[in-house]
Formats: sequence, structure tokens, C-alpha cells
Amino acid sequence: MSGTMTKKQVENLPKKLGFKNIKIICISPDKENIFLEKKEKIVSKDVTSVYEHIFKTECLELQKHPTSYPVTLLFIPMYYMSCALFFLKSLFGENKIMESCYSAIFANQDDEVIQATLKDLNTENPRIRLILTTSVTGMGFDPTCITRVIHASPPRSVSQYLQEIGRAGRRGQASEAILYYNKRDIAKNLPGISDDIISYCNTESCLRTNLLSVFGYLKSSSLQGCACCCFCKKTCTCENCELASVNI
Repeated sequence: MSGTMTKKQVENLPKKLGFKNIKIICISPDKENIFLEKKEKIVSKDVTSVYEHIFKTECLELQKHPTSYPVTLLFIPMYYMSCALFFLKSLFGENKIMESCYSAIFANQDDEVIQATLKDLNTENPRIRLILTTSVTGMGFDPTCITRVIHASPPRSVSQYLQEIGRAGRRGQASEAILYYNKRDIAKNLPGISDDIISYCNTESCLRTNLLSVFGYLKSSSLQGCACCCFCKKTCTCENCELASVNI
């Protein structure tokens, strides 16, 4: 059983296991309540400044709106997570986890911090609004309050990406998944990089269609325009979008 097996993996697995005359039961992995978006990173030869642009933007928003900032998982490499935590401390001071509006979850993090974070995230209106993390929360992390997942860089495959954005909208509430990338992130000589995540980052059409095609599915015909992805939103003609364009 798996929630993120690609179409090719589903076809190959029975052969590897030596199974014959099998019946495969499957369902689309799509979470229609998650709006998909991707953004190119700023251009800079300094890699640190590229990541700083992402996490500083979010940290400053958190400082402005510490109680209304959307509960967000920010997937970020460990080195830049430490930079982000240092920046957050410069904004908020030395807060204990029981008082803080942000947290960090990663391998070897203090169990006290992890448990305090999970306890707060399972309340109706969490105090903690920004969680810096690595792929350690890609599975088995199920707080229902997460409404936004940001990737500061692409994971190595669409399967991993689908697993990680699935942390959002666990109650079925409207959520969003934002992926930052640049050419360096999707170079074909990167160890373990999959063609499917390269294709996802390079596509200039519906992100959901591209994502689901890897798993052998089509997106629902009822999901269109501004509810789908950043590309479909551009051509959306629903009442709300028309009203917004008039107001602009």
C-alpha cells in the first residue's frame, strides 16, 4: 500500500514481486483543496542570499501578523534553516517554545520542542504559525491546522513533493503549496534528481495536470481556474476573478 506510487512504479512492482493475475485498487492522490503555485527564485550568484530572500520575506510577515499569519510549513535545507532561526531570534528575541510563534522540526531536534510544537498545532487556534522543517515531516506529520506548505527548493521527486504538500489542508480547508526553484535546483546532474520534478518545475501549463500525469490520473473537470493552480488562475473567468479584475 502506498499513497505516492507513480504509474510506472505501479506497473513494475507486481513484476518485481512475481505476482500474476492481480487486481490493483487505486484512487487519485489529488487533494483538490490545495492550490498549486511555483515561483522562480531571485537571480544571484550568492546562494545564501537566494534563500535569505525566501525566509526573510516569511519571517517579516510573521512579525507583522503573528496571530493571523497562515500556519505554514517551510521546507528548507538545514544550513539555511539555522540562518532563518538566527534571523527569527533577531526579530522576536530569545523566546521559549511555550511562548514562541515559530518552531523548527528536524532530525535530532529536542523531543521537548517537538512535543510542545505538536501539542500547540493540535489546538483550534495555534500560537505557532511558522514551522521550519526538513523532509522529516514529509510523512506521519498530521496537524490539521496547516494551510500552507512552502518549499525553498524542490525535493528530488514528484512523489516526495506530493507527500510533503499533503501535510496541508488535512481538514479539507483551502490551502496552498508554493515551490521555489531555479535552474541550479533542477540540474540533471544532481544526485537522485528525477525527470518528473524537473518537468514539474519547467512546465508552463496546468501544474495539477502535470503532477497527476506522473501517477496516471487526470484532474477533476470540476476543478478549474483560480481553485487549481497559478497558471489556470491567469485565465480564470469565474465571478470572483471578474470582480477582482474590475476593481483593479
